[in-house]
Amino acid sequence: MIRKAREQDLPQLLAISKALRDETLTMRQVSIDEAKLTSIYRRAFDENDKRVCLFVYERDGLIGGGLLAAISEYYFSRELCASDLYLYVTPQYRRGLMGGMIARRLFECYRDWAREAGVREVRTGVSTGVARETAHRFYTAMGMIHLGGLYSLATDGAG
Repeated sequence: MIRKAREQDLPQLLAISKALRDETLTMRQVSIDEAKLTSIYRRAFDENDKRVCLFVYERDGLIGGGLLAAISEYYFSRELCASDLYLYVTPQYRRGLMGGMIARRLFECYRDWAREAGVREVRTGVSTGVARETAHRFYTAMGMIHLGGLYSLATDGAG
């Protein structure tokens, strides 16, 4: 079932965030600031904070995926757009049609949440470097337009 995340999901959400980070090509070595991440999740749990959402897929008490997103203003305007921070389905549920259905339902909840908030545009990005072609097919099948790309250049800095 897809539902809004809640406070008691926090331990599983922290584990999912680590799994997602560990799966990426470029962010594996980036440290996780658990206090910062917890703060962002708590904003999503807060029904009064309309700028952040977090939907999860739950089965038998286990969270098998989620979508975290936020609303912000365009840098040049007061108009709003929504951007996902992640859409992730754990490898356990990713295989076959099940993973696609979970991702689709998570995305639809995000899209509907953003529409209800009155945003002009829903945006998503793929920054993991994993399954780029699959993600492209998924998002275009959801009606999205491919606008460009995300590029990365490693530096010597460690933060």
